[in-house]
Amino acid sequence: MIELRKSSGLDIRVEGDMTVIFGEHVEVGSVSVRKGEELRDVLMDEKCKVPEIAYYMYRGVHRKGDEELHREHNIRYDITVITKDMLGEECMKTAGHYHPEVKKGLTYPEVYEVLYGKAHYLLQKPSNGYDTIDDFVIIEAKEGDKVLIPPNYGHVTVNPTDDILVMSNLVSSKFSSIYEPVKRMKGFCYYELNGNRFLKNERYRDVPDMRIVKVKRFPELGIGKKPLYISFYEEPNYFNFLNEPEVLEEIQVL
Repeated sequence: MIELRKSSGLDIRVEGDMTVIFGEHVEVGSVSVRKGEELRDVLMDEKCKVPEIAYYMYRGVHRKGDEELHREHNIRYDITVITKDMLGEECMKTAGHYHPEVKKGLTYPEVYEVLYGKAHYLLQKPSNGYDTIDDFVIIEAKEGDKVLIPPNYGHVTVNPTDDILVMSNLVSSKFSSIYEPVKRMKGFCYYELNGNRFLKNERYRDVPDMRIVKVKRFPELGIGKKPLYISFYEEPNYFNFLNEPEVLEEIQVL
């Protein structure tokens, strides 16, 4: 059993079969499963053997009584559990997606937090359509780390270890993610393979060198040592930037 009370601030644990158990004072809006077969469109080797389940998504997680706080600020808290299986030579990963624009030239940001395990967050900034990438960033995160996804970057989460990965996120509840461009390009501009290897996706016309960026804290945004959920509960106005990304234009995120 993996106890997540300390890392998440909520009464949550994960049983051996990757089932998430929520305490009696924690509620979930919806639960969905991403099957391995559903990832074939974004894999380096779409014919490789895939596991039955790639990851579980628990959306709209909240403590009883906090529903109005989330509605008032249009912010959702989710938890994702990613398996340790491989996708051929590739490490297990999420499907990857982009966010729509809030206003001209700025897309919705997002904040992730590692609750258990280690994660690689791969971010890419497209231009001139989705087949040209201006910037590609890798952020390595461990338990307790928070990762801010800035406007205009697509992102995918990779589990590079032989253990499961559990993460949470805070994101605007006003939009739906955009998956089609990633499927069309068969994944991001780099694939992460086992053994900390990366292979360029030749379907892209222009791909930059990779940059490794260290995890940062943003106390001015409420992103610090405390679990994300507790930070949001105590100071929800700090997280208005999730719906007002222009706030981030004065901050060096990456």
